[in-house]
Amino acid sequence: MIHEGQPLARRGPSVEDARAVCVLLHGRGRSPDDVLSLAERIGDPEVAWVAPAAADNSWWPGSFLAPLAENEPWLSSALGAVDALLHSLGVPLSKVVPVLNERTVTSLQAIAARQRVDQQVIDYAVRLARATRDWSGLAQGAGSRGALALVRGGRAVALLEGRNFVIPDDIKRVALPALRHRIALAPDALLEGRKADDLLGAVIENVPAPRV
Repeated sequence: MIHEGQPLARRGPSVEDARAVCVLLHGRGRSPDDVLSLAERIGDPEVAWVAPAAADNSWWPGSFLAPLAENEPWLSSALGAVDALLHSLGVPLSKVVPVLNERTVTSLQAIAARQRVDQQVIDYAVRLARATRDWSGLAQGAGSRGALALVRGGRAVALLEGRNFVIPDDIKRVALPALRHRIALAPDALLEGRKADDLLGAVIENVPAPRV
């Protein structure tokens, strides 16, 4: 199997002592440590966090929109790796059930899309994305889709917070996950061991947010 024998990262208590277990899968080009930063932000000491690693930091080579056959045998290997992990945790894949159906997800997306966004907040998202294109240490910055991702993510945060409007802090909260895969570090930054999140953090800190 392609993904067999890859390392497993953990945070929190042992599975036996935990109130709940959360299995996290990293995205393309990322690592278990990246996705486990979520555990640090949530900060629940009773949850065991487990994150398997994909071979070469990618579960499959093609787009997730590509026909399934084009991502084989990586896709089957990825599912097999997750199934084996769940079995080791005492929860076989056959017993994993969805908590949301397609209709519920679509409804939530529609509600999030109706969250009000002031023009100043939209401008802030655009300025953040634009700043990455001229930032020292970045060879490639985020385009217009990056700004759209910031606004859409901000709407989702507002919904989760029980508001019907987006504030600048909502944009800041989603800036790292919305932009980190849309940028590329310059060669000198790579040689210096600089991290994408550090550079993006500097962008966020230096681009002034509106007062709305």
